[in-house]
Amino acid sequence: MKAKLNTLLNSEKGKENDKKSILGAIKEYQAGDKQKPKESKEKPKETER
Repeated sequence: MKAKLNTLLNSEKGKENDKKSILGAIKEYQAGDKQKPKESKEKPKETER
């Protein structure tokens, strides 16, 4: 029974690490988006004129 509990606990720890790495990747992606100038919104205005 202890072996089953240990495997469950270890698998949950692995999931937490995966979640943290995914959240870190999302934050890096969002930081990259903030650095890029938003030209895509300005282009349609120029085409309307």
